[in-house]
Amino acid sequence: MMTFARAAIHGAPFTWYADALSRRHSEEARPMPDAEKLTISEAVTRFLATSQAQKKPEYPQQIQKFLRWAGRERILADMTPRQVESYTEANAGETAEKLAAIRAFLAYANKSGITSTNLGVHLKAKKVSVKASPAKETRLVQSAQITKEGHEKAVAELEELKGQRVVIADEIRKAMADKDFRENAPLDAARDKQGHLEARIRELEHILRHAVTIEEAVQANGRSDAEGRCRVGSKIVVQDLTFNEEVIYHIVHPNEVNLRLGKISAESPTGRAFLDKRAGEVVQVTAPGGVHNYRIQRIE
Repeated sequence: MMTFARAAIHGAPFTWYADALSRRHSEEARPMPDAEKLTISEAVTRFLATSQAQKKPEYPQQIQKFLRWAGRERILADMTPRQVESYTEANAGETAEKLAAIRAFLAYANKSGITSTNLGVHLKAKKVSVKASPAKETRLVQSAQITKEGHEKAVAELEELKGQRVVIADEIRKAMADKDFRENAPLDAARDKQGHLEARIRELEHILRHAVTIEEAVQANGRSDAEGRCRVGSKIVVQDLTFNEEVIYHIVHPNEVNLRLGKISAESPTGRAFLDKRAGEVVQVTAPGGVHNYRIQRIE
């Protein structure tokens, strides 16, 4: 089973971008000493300081999502093509345009000698059908469910981020004390931090407004675990028929994804394929990395 973290950013979640803005002198990709030891966060900081990234205001937000999913402290040189492919599997709704920033970052990493190959070629946007069948609509309803633990974490994160509003507003106020706004990097950084903070707050508010806990869904629908079907919140043990190995997955809401712990999104190709299936069924998963066949051993 692949172990790869989608780590949330705590403490000062947007300082990595502020650091990038303050390093505008690092303009072009070039080989650097100890490049193979750089963490993903350090590599992102260097990339966002390049002239290429400075011309794309949408890059920071798009790369931030990848950074939060991958884990700030992971060594970028240790990433594999399969791990990069798993990003698109976990974020099946990402369009080619949204993946452009990550591709550019990974291409920069290769040109700078951080990685030995261009991992960006393994990011493949999945084409989504416009019309959903009744079965797919059922899966979409299920994917709006969230575990009790995930709900509590989302509430806690939202409260923490709202508390940071005052801090960032104070940073902006102090930065504006410098009347020369033309080259005011601290002001630019503070405003960008504020923009990303508000974007994440809106995202969490949307999740909490529309998602229901699994317990609430079961109670409302009169369904129970006795039905034995896989759904959001289920932990399943499957046999990978391609590699003949046992894998454990926990199907969760997209906001709860953590591949290191085996938590996969109900909206990913793998998660969608398992929904509503029973133990003993063979499931075929078509993902950007290829076709895989699994036999469901048991559902917990």
